[in-house]
Amino acid sequence: MNYRVNEQFDSIQGEGLLTGIPATFIRLQGCPVGCSWCDSGPLANWLEGKRRTNGMTANTWGPGGEVKTLTEIMDAIHERHVIITGGEPTIWNLDPILAACKALGYTTQLETSGLKNLVGTLTPDWVTWSPKKNLNFQAPTELKDITNEIKFVVDDEISVLDMQGVIDYFYFENDKTLEGVVLMPEGCPPGVQSIKKTMELLTQGQVNYHQYQPRFGDRLQYRLNMR
Repeated sequence: MNYRVNEQFDSIQGEGLLTGIPATFIRLQGCPVGCSWCDSGPLANWLEGKRRTNGMTANTWGPGGEVKTLTEIMDAIHERHVIITGGEPTIWNLDPILAACKALGYTTQLETSGLKNLVGTLTPDWVTWSPKKNLNFQAPTELKDITNEIKFVVDDEISVLDMQGVIDYFYFENDKTLEGVVLMPEGCPPGVQSIKKTMELLTQGQVNYHQYQPRFGDRLQYRLNMR
């Protein structure tokens, strides 16, 4: 199977509960979600047409990136932790990559907006769900059932009710897989206002996190001047 890869590089996981792990990032091409603050689309002129920020976009991201075979992708992996991201990686069948990584003893992490269930049948070792306003902070039940961490991007639009709805689902309906909740201020690097809002949501009791200890989500890659 071939994949359209926007970029693949070695770095360090700078976000979420697995911060600090050396990793190879596989950024797959394509995403129809269209977040207004997206830092990935402009990177390689992914967008065709205009994005709408009040719902699903009319156009997916493309046709950028480079078509790569599974062998080419695996040959470019140099770290034992592999992060599959995008774009939105759930639009691809990830089974070949996941199976090849498992055979080599690599751990795999999926970073997703929660757009859809996995196309294939294999499950990554770690799933990071970052709920998005354009998806009404929802994801298919099957995807939520394999989620390990919630990573909220705290921007001007996210509300206490949005966050509470996501967290309540895991507490009342599925408390088996969620390891924790991360609040990451929006911005590259984050701005003063988004940091302030993040701290308020963490410390002022506006959200009931139940047993899930919330954490401030730094972006270590910017502190280290890495990708």
